[in-house]
Amino acid sequence: MKKIILLYKANNAAVKNAVNIFLCFLLSSTGFFLWLYNLRSLSNNEMSDIMTTVIGYLLQAAGILIFSFVKGNGNISSKGLFITSVGIYFLFLVPSAISHSLSGALVFGFLNSLLCGIMAGYYLCRLADEVEKNKTALTFGIGYALSTIISWLMSYIVSAYFVNISLIICLILSALIISLNIKNDISKSAQRIQPLTVRPEIRKTLILFVLLIISFSLLNNIGFYFQSLNAKAILGIESSRMLYAAGLIFAGIISDKSRKNGAICALASLAVPFITLALRGETLPLTIFWALSYFAFGFYSVFRFIAVSDFAKNNKLFFLAALGLFFGRVGDSLGAGLNIALRNERVILVIIAALCFALSVFLFFIFYQKMYVPESVKQKSEKEIFNAFASKHDLSQREREVFRLLISEKTNKEIAEELFVSESTVKFHIHNLLKKTGAKNRLELLSLYNESAH
Repeated sequence: MKKIILLYKANNAAVKNAVNIFLCFLLSSTGFFLWLYNLRSLSNNEMSDIMTTVIGYLLQAAGILIFSFVKGNGNISSKGLFITSVGIYFLFLVPSAISHSLSGALVFGFLNSLLCGIMAGYYLCRLADEVEKNKTALTFGIGYALSTIISWLMSYIVSAYFVNISLIICLILSALIISLNIKNDISKSAQRIQPLTVRPEIRKTLILFVLLIISFSLLNNIGFYFQSLNAKAILGIESSRMLYAAGLIFAGIISDKSRKNGAICALASLAVPFITLALRGETLPLTIFWALSYFAFGFYSVFRFIAVSDFAKNNKLFFLAALGLFFGRVGDSLGAGLNIALRNERVILVIIAALCFALSVFLFFIFYQKMYVPESVKQKSEKEIFNAFASKHDLSQREREVFRLLISEKTNKEIAEELFVSESTVKFHIHNLLKKTGAKNRLELLSLYNESAH
């Protein structure tokens, strides 16, 4: 525990966020399994699956939405809501895990599902806000992977006294999370924007995310149901968790190096369920692709967060950062519901999966064109705009260098350090820039430049 605290106190936003995600996800996943095991002791497996993976996931999605609204509105402290949620979560976890009444276990479990969503909303928004874009995928992947591995180890260590020891661990985790976060807040996003003021083009992009991620989620859930029918007990729970953890880390590394490659890997993972379906009866190949499906699932988990998180970060709308998981949880719930409702209608499930696959590929093509292809065009356009503005006002080479840093919102001191000149020299060049462009101050100069882009 001391090592966790020391890591968290390190002056590294990525490490702090990875630790926070690890602790929060370990708490919520442990609580989820405690609730599931109790429900299975009080009812049949089908009912407990409906309560947890259908209704529970929808309530998690609702919790994420609540946090996003609070974060965007700004009238309530998002940090305060998070800390309160963690404290109440443990209080509700005890009756959800040990209640001998089915109704009691359901009520407290449902409330905790809502709180899980609020907690996830906080740590995902904070990750998008505090960590550099080229580190967010790996930070997310490491946090989730570590919690997956530790929860697996816990199931071995505390198997004899699983509930009692797990509750003690959850109490320690809750206290640690609160103590580590009580002095921290999502500090960079000082500008709070009401959700209702989101621009129309942003709404259109969010609709694309809704359709794409829900389609991905439906296909993944139905795909895993195919595999459970065709290859029961090929891999144990231990192996599957290790493979999923490895997939999360690899997906984080690849996605941070190239968002395009990470997204393509996520799309490719959608084909695995169909391969396992075709390999029915072929033990060795089926085992290989069964293992691959758990590994590939890590790419999907990273993709659904990163896709929306990057968009939120680019537009400084950090309250939207957790909506990738929100859309995913809605899709997970729908997929689980379809699997349960159509468990005896495999042909219909295959048809639905095929339609989801076709829709996913179509939507992914639109997403890819919108999010990645225009980037090079945009960079070229910005260069052309800059050169045209500089030529129009006859800026010297040094004035161009100063102006380029100025429009990047650098201070005089930062410009001086980057160009290895004195601040007085920078002020001299800025004075010339104002004189040549006819601007009265820096703000008006930036306004003139922005107008030239339209």
